Amino acid sequence: MKHSRGKKKSNHSIARILVLGLLVLTACLTICFLHVADVKQCFVKVKTLETHKDVESSGNIISDNLGKTLDVIDQASFLMNSNEDGLDEEEIFTLLKQYSQLEEFESVYYVCNDGKVLRSDMGIRYRTEEEIAALKQIKKPTVFVKLEEKDGGKCGYAYYAAPIYQGGKVIGQLIGQHALKETFEISSFDSIRQTGDIFLLDEAGMVYAQLGGHFCTEGENLFTNLKNRAADVYSENRITKFAKGLANKVEQETSFVGTDGMTYYIEIKEIASVDGLFTAYVFPETVYSDTITPIVFKSLLTCMGICVLTIAMLFYMWATSKRANDTIEGLAYGDPITGGKNENYFRNVAANVIWENNSIPFLVDRFDVSNFRYINDAYGHERADELLTLIIKESQKLFKGKEICVRMNSDQFVLLARNDKEFETKCEQLISIVNERAREIGIMFPIRLKQGIYGIRRDDVDISIIIDRANAARKSLSGDEKVLVATYSDKIVKQMYMEKQIEADMSDAMRNGEFKVYIQPKWDIVHDCIYGGEALVRWIRQDGTMIYPDQFIPVFERNGYIEKLDLYMLEEVCKNLRVLMDEGKTIFPISVNQSRTLLHNPDYINQVSKIMKRYRIPNGYIELEITETVFFDERNLMINTMNDLKKMDVSISMDDFGSGYSSLNMLKDVPFDVIKIDREFFSESITSNSSILILRKIVEMAEGLGIRVLCEGVETEDQVEILKSLGCCYVQGYYYSKPIDSSEFIHKYCSKMENGKEYYDALYAKQAAERAERNLREAESVKAQSATSAVEKFKKTYVEKQQEEKTKEVVDEQGRLLSAEEQKILAQEAKNEK
Repeated sequence: MKHSRGKKKSNHSIARILVLGLLVLTACLTICFLHVADVKQCFVKVKTLETHKDVESSGNIISDNLGKTLDVIDQASFLMNSNEDGLDEEEIFTLLKQYSQLEEFESVYYVCNDGKVLRSDMGIRYRTEEEIAALKQIKKPTVFVKLEEKDGGKCGYAYYAAPIYQGGKVIGQLIGQHALKETFEISSFDSIRQTGDIFLLDEAGMVYAQLGGHFCTEGENLFTNLKNRAADVYSENRITKFAKGLANKVEQETSFVGTDGMTYYIEIKEIASVDGLFTAYVFPETVYSDTITPIVFKSLLTCMGICVLTIAMLFYMWATSKRANDTIEGLAYGDPITGGKNENYFRNVAANVIWENNSIPFLVDRFDVSNFRYINDAYGHERADELLTLIIKESQKLFKGKEICVRMNSDQFVLLARNDKEFETKCEQLISIVNERAREIGIMFPIRLKQGIYGIRRDDVDISIIIDRANAARKSLSGDEKVLVATYSDKIVKQMYMEKQIEADMSDAMRNGEFKVYIQPKWDIVHDCIYGGEALVRWIRQDGTMIYPDQFIPVFERNGYIEKLDLYMLEEVCKNLRVLMDEGKTIFPISVNQSRTLLHNPDYINQVSKIMKRYRIPNGYIELEITETVFFDERNLMINTMNDLKKMDVSISMDDFGSGYSSLNMLKDVPFDVIKIDREFFSESITSNSSILILRKIVEMAEGLGIRVLCEGVETEDQVEILKSLGCCYVQGYYYSKPIDSSEFIHKYCSKMENGKEYYDALYAKQAAERAERNLREAESVKAQSATSAVEKFKKTYVEKQQEEKTKEVVDEQGRLLSAEEQKILAQEAKNEK
């Protein structure tokens, strides 16, 4: 109790320290952010002033350039005005050619009042009346701008006009022209060019020249283009208001948000030397941020340094606490084999997921690896554990979010998944990926998952019951089905109840003799007579109701009771044969099925021997039927068991030949007396020429090996005739008889035989004597082989000893120690002399 209180007190102390640390950290972060915001605001103001100066400087530079260029035209007009007599056309062309060579102008020409235009590059042309009237209004040197078509587009031009006087009257205009875009080609605009776009435009927003061109080109309306790039109506309204202010020749600035999410700024400056011409500077917010962000970052970094110690302390405390919690959680919820979670975790977390998301349909899938024991034995525990691990990893990749998959125990897993159309696809992907990954780690055995699925209902409240129902569906599968998926249903519940009832009644049923022997005759179709029979079990209750073998045999195979039933059937058959022999009646060879589980029993041979001796059954009258599947596991052990049965003169039959993976090596290695062709293989064989040929060769091969062939499932006369033509002598099927009660079989086929008892007893005594004599000869042979082996060993040892003694004598006669090589040379010389 004290320990518990101390632990609670410690937890409260840690909590108080964490809360205090968080408060200090919050205060530090608040001061830090306020300081950074203040620094940012100060630098924004400084950068804004710098931008204003750049725009004003740009406007002054453009105004100065335009004014200086106008002065050049003014000086030229002064030269023309100084000649009182005026200039003739030749003199004017000479002057124009001289000034056209100046870099300030693209062209210089002279316009007379009558509309005649004199150009050095184009000769004489004429202006329209409207243009003449406009030029006559110019009374002093003036600059004006116009948009003109050029190369399929529009280009803004600056025109420098100076009136030419003669006799106090204006007789013409000297005009210089150049493109306004050339104004931006000086180095003074380099800094602005790197940060934004600058435009020359009139009060309507029409662009005459631009530097950058990201937003607008010459001949377009800047404000229209900016509104098209605005992200919202609010930004469009700001641009419209800005345009109206410019029309009223109000210098101003504004900003708007573009479709790319970035804020853009606009500043306007009027050109002093040209009426109605403005410079517009459009630049993104990065002009501010690129300069301010590094400074703000450094300030923030400096301020954050104050918080480092606090954060470090909090992190250390959190890490220590988390490490302890993780250790506890790992012990409670971790799976040491796969590195994932375990059943405890699933029960807690899955329950919460289901209850908190009751609107989502879920299912629970209990699955295991079919034939995992064989994988474990064949590839070892380490690689089998790798397989379990990769199943968990791959399932976690496919089933995410609220879906959970854990290993419960051994090779069994449980999965909580959404009950939707994608579930089946995910399962197929999981099996495919697991098989692929398994081959990468060296497991070539095909991986198959045996799945039991339970769809969770709204009224389900117990996670344990949900898991058990999914497990019940899984248990309904034997593992031999092609489709290894079973969904929980009332039928499965009924089947489980029936199986439990079978397990509860099976011992009493055997004590009460409810397991009855039925016999299906085997027929010799060559001589058209009975050849023998197969003993089949039927469970007939005391009230007369029957439980069929397909209902109780699978249950007995799973719980191991099949061993007792097989031995019971063998003893019942032997007992009936003994009664018939004692009554002097004819008996026939009877085959009895033996399960794989029984054959693995180390005491199996001894139990069969006791039964055969107890009832003194002659050789050939008991035939033990086994299936080829018994050789899948511990093949060598099974072959030894078959050989031991043969030593007892018990006939052995391979049942269901052709239903699985029958091997010719099995016929060579195992001393079978009979092979029974499976009814499905026989039915398929008679439908095609190739299958008939295979069946014919099987019969020929078996006869060559001294093995009888019997075909099961014969139901028609046509089948009998086909088998006769193939050389098969023995059949079994409904065409001759269905399985009948042993008493009916005896009444129908076991007739009275003269001196029958004496005949069978004498036969058994003779066979027993022959068997004893054979065993004695084998024992003497083994003893003789052992004696011969001992003599040979003695001779070899004696000769080696003599050789050694002889070598010693030679050494003694020479009086010196000879080397091994010298001894070999002497021995060879002695051999040559002989």
